[in-house]
Amino acid sequence: MENSTAFDQILVQDESDFFRYLRKVDGFLKLTVGLLAVVGNTMVFIAYAISKRLQTKTNILVVNLAMADFFTGLVMPIFAWSFYVDIEYIEPWMEIMCGIAMALGQAFVGCSLITLAFIAFNRLVLITRRKETYQRIFRGRNIAIYIAISWTVPFIVDTIPLFFGIGELGFDEVAHICGAKTNHPYAYHYDILVVTILIPIPMLVIIYSYARIFLFIRRHNQQLTASSSKVTKPQTVSSVSGKYVVEPSSSSRVKKEMRKLQKQADISKNLFYVVVVFVICLSPHLLAVLFRAGPYVLNQTKIISLHKR
Repeated sequence: MENSTAFDQILVQDESDFFRYLRKVDGFLKLTVGLLAVVGNTMVFIAYAISKRLQTKTNILVVNLAMADFFTGLVMPIFAWSFYVDIEYIEPWMEIMCGIAMALGQAFVGCSLITLAFIAFNRLVLITRRKETYQRIFRGRNIAIYIAISWTVPFIVDTIPLFFGIGELGFDEVAHICGAKTNHPYAYHYDILVVTILIPIPMLVIIYSYARIFLFIRRHNQQLTASSSKVTKPQTVSSVSGKYVVEPSSSSRVKKEMRKLQKQADISKNLFYVVVVFVICLSPHLLAVLFRAGPYVLNQTKIISLHKR
């Protein structure tokens, strides 16, 4: 590559020692993450199966998210292996295995992100709309469609460009990992295509949904607090047309409504924290793609030294 910086040259000289050590550490971390993903999400499946209280429509989507993360954990050992193997020992069947692992891994991560968007939309409708509206949007058939979309769209985006010669998956000798091959002439186009299709729309849905939820809860908590403080005429709050309206009743019912709303807020906060962690883990790869990062890849998310091509 042209216009390499002096820092790049130093990295190339130290690659046999420094980067080999980093690859071993990263391989171990991937094995650990994969094991935790398999064990942790298996516990989610067991909890959902044995607890009737957990078998809600929202949690069907949570189980779908756990399924995607579970499968991601299953392919992690292949990525870990690619950090340890020497390039000269790579055989054709290993290239195929790497390509399949990368295709599956990207699709599983895409499925997770789309499922997080559906979960956010589910919470938005549950909290801000009438019960009848929620039941109509999230009836059994529709949930099955949402789950099907969360799996099919990432696989289509992940694989279709490859049939048209846009990118190639396998063992990337530059990055020394199973992934999209950096030396392919359309490698950057493939990365941009996958990132721009799979990430922006789900992220917009997630941000919009949780922003609406927290604004709605804050506004109606203020209304509930104001209504409960009136001593001349006890009042409560009921849902009409998706909005909370003050009407005469006892103050105890107001407090009950406040506790119910706070419970929904706590659940939404916990789910939002999952989104934040997911985005933090995904952001290095996104930045690497957008800024056309160079070949010095430390791990699958491509946290690397940037340089001009």
